[in-house]
Amino acid sequence: MNAGDLSEKLAELGAPFLSREEMLRDARACEPADLPDRPRRLLVHHEHMTATLSAWYGGPVDLEVIRSEIGPSSYARYIRLREPRNRRVVEVGLMRLNLAALPEPAQSEVLAQRQPLGEILIRHDVLRRVETRGYFAFGSGSPVVAAFDQPGVDQAWGRVGFIYCNEQPGIELLEAVC
Repeated sequence: MNAGDLSEKLAELGAPFLSREEMLRDARACEPADLPDRPRRLLVHHEHMTATLSAWYGGPVDLEVIRSEIGPSSYARYIRLREPRNRRVVEVGLMRLNLAALPEPAQSEVLAQRQPLGEILIRHDVLRRVETRGYFAFGSGSPVVAAFDQPGVDQAWGRVGFIYCNEQPGIELLEAVC
């Protein structure tokens, strides 16, 4: 995906929660090789971020929903994942879910907003394929960086991707780490 299309995808993902201008402020598309070592290890793979972060931090991560929006066939949320021991934000994310892509029990758990999406998909054995569309670097003026709400955090990196659930287009997302 070219940088312009990738930026449009990022703006679309943020649309329920942030204006286009806010979402794209201090955000630039980049290549995996441009990411520092730690963000590259956390982002450049085809696995669920929930599982990757749990392995990296030595245990499950907690979900905090900043805002959410539900429609007749879709659900979107703006989230933080936190390390349980010190409550530090380890991921900021946006996701838009096609509810029809998940079985009803998984839909109910997602809408309850208590657990990270990846945990729910894994527990319900939803066959999934993660497809990364591209990567971003976020500077200090970005609302993505501000959402980490931590002193000294002035940069973040993210991936925009798609999760296919049982081979149906299911989830569009941004996953960002600092």
